[in-house]
Amino acid sequence: MISGPDLSSSAEIPVVLKHGTTSLIVRVHTRTSGDSSLELQVLSPLGRLQLAHAELTIRSTAISGVAIALTVGAVAFLLVWWFRSASRRRRRHAKHVAGQLPKPTSETVREPTS
Repeated sequence: MISGPDLSSSAEIPVVLKHGTTSLIVRVHTRTSGDSSLELQVLSPLGRLQLAHAELTIRSTAISGVAIALTVGAVAFLLVWWFRSASRRRRRHAKHVAGQLPKPTSETVREPTS
């Protein structure tokens, strides 16, 4: 059985060890992101004799739903803030430019000559 304080696996997996190297892929679920310790034991068929023992460190880079929600919320907030700031700057600039331009009068408007 594969277990750890922040890890879980589906079930015990019986494996027949052959001469040489035996590879085994096991799906392990983590409860948190970050480093977790994993204890691995290889027992005899009857389970009375421990043939091998190892402690491994598993690094999980899973992103939780809370992290995704916070990231999306922060991006939305920044976009709204940026658009509001940009529109305020444009309005202020337009008022400033409009105040500097002379108002059109009949003397300044020329009629096209033909």
